[in-house]
Amino acid sequence: FTWSRIRLFDHLAVILIYEELLKNPLCKITNVYESETRKYKPYPLNTLQMTKLVSIYFKISSKECMMLAEKLYNKGYISYPRTETNYFPDSMNLHKIINELRKNDNFGWYANKLCEEHKYQKPRKGKMNDKAHPPIHPVKNMNKSLKVEEKEWKLYEFICKHFLAVCSNDAIGYNTKVTAKIQEEQFFCKGLKIKEKNYLEIYTYEKWNDKIIPSFQVDDEFYPTSLLIEEGITQPPKYLSESNLLTLMDKFSIGTDATMHEHIENIQKRNYVIKNSKSLFIPTNLGIALVQSYKKFKDIGIDLTDPSLRAKMEKDMSLVASGVKQKNEIIRNYIDIMKYIYQEIYNRID
Repeated sequence: FTWSRIRLFDHLAVILIYEELLKNPLCKITNVYESETRKYKPYPLNTLQMTKLVSIYFKISSKECMMLAEKLYNKGYISYPRTETNYFPDSMNLHKIINELRKNDNFGWYANKLCEEHKYQKPRKGKMNDKAHPPIHPVKNMNKSLKVEEKEWKLYEFICKHFLAVCSNDAIGYNTKVTAKIQEEQFFCKGLKIKEKNYLEIYTYEKWNDKIIPSFQVDDEFYPTSLLIEEGITQPPKYLSESNLLTLMDKFSIGTDATMHEHIENIQKRNYVIKNSKSLFIPTNLGIALVQSYKKFKDIGIDLTDPSLRAKMEKDMSLVASGVKQKNEIIRNYIDIMKYIYQEIYNRID
């Protein structure tokens, strides 16, 4: 059981409450809640999501992930790997792809299950569509017995399993929440029982485990085996992982699905950051000095460390691609902005 207040920052108050509870620690169950819950299957795979997940699951950088994906595409095993789209058009024959994967030695059993046991479910529909390419999906079966690089196989297997998960049912479980009180203090505990694993049978990269708790009834009473105070301290934010960085780049419109991995590679090549043994990005003295230097020029009216200028540029280029704005107009506008920035900084060099 966990204290409903979770934490207090007044140490003396916690000690006083704790000592009062110890005088009579009889615990009484006040409510038992049970409800069905679902763990939703993933959306169809686009480039950003692929590079993020591959960096988490396999510690493969986004740059290397795209190189491997290009190899698989050129060999005809997967669809075009540069896409923002995360939903399949209704006209696409997904059953044909599942049938192709039935030949696979490693996960063909699950493709068979989708076909023969009528477990197939339509994929979820995301909101992204680049109007050029569908989500990343397998095109042709490849068995591990073929002589293929380990990382290349891992990426292919991931893309196939992701696709099969997308065509499956959500996982289903039952949540239990029990509330209790000792004197006037409220406590709770939570349990989970998995009823149907469904897509998690094949998508073993995600975990959703049973958390078994004892069976309780309202008004049950018992004495806890222990009553403890746990002391903790707030932690500073951690350095960014590649997945975190890609998420923030997407949020602030830094780069596109086709260029994000190149930006990450470039800041490492230029020694602005290094990647440590835990695959976290650590800013170097050079990188920190660069940002601090740019911040000294804030009085020119443009913060060069802020991503908004680049984000606006990316957005305007998208508007050119969709025919809303003219290419020459955009080029002139940003040349004028960059000239102004260059001249203002040049004038301040001493």
